[in-house]
Amino acid sequence: MYNYIVIMIPMKTGFSLIEPPKPDTELLNKLNNLLIIFAEKSIHLGAHYAKTSGRYNLSGMDTIYALQYLAHEFMDMENLEQLIKEKESNDSEESESENESESESNCEEIDDDTFTIASDEDSICKKMNYYHNSWSEWNPTDDIEILLKRNIDKTLESI
Repeated sequence: MYNYIVIMIPMKTGFSLIEPPKPDTELLNKLNNLLIIFAEKSIHLGAHYAKTSGRYNLSGMDTIYALQYLAHEFMDMENLEQLIKEKESNDSEESESENESESESNCEEIDDDTFTIASDEDSICKKMNYYHNSWSEWNPTDDIEILLKRNIDKTLESI
């Protein structure tokens, strides 16, 4: 009198016999080193910009100018492969000997956080100024540049 429809649903146990692919550690190490180099360069360039504009402090805008510069110039740096190799050799040396050194700073604290624009007399600062002034019009096509621009824009929104 009653008709039953039986539907077979495959059951999962949460375990799979298929192993996920192992991450390419060499690629991950290279990407990690690229990010470290990018971060180091942004600090050095930001400090250069601040110093060129006559200041002794690194402001957030100095770093933004440096990030915008690097978004354009980083992947085209002539010595990028060399820097990656140096970073890889430094990583292997650091893993062999874990020396922690503390550095003491004898610098005076300067409480002047006023941002000033560097002059175009310095060629790097000139490019940094140009990239900053034309940032909103820049539409990158490279995937890495698109990612960098999107994240720098998010940083700009939070300032």
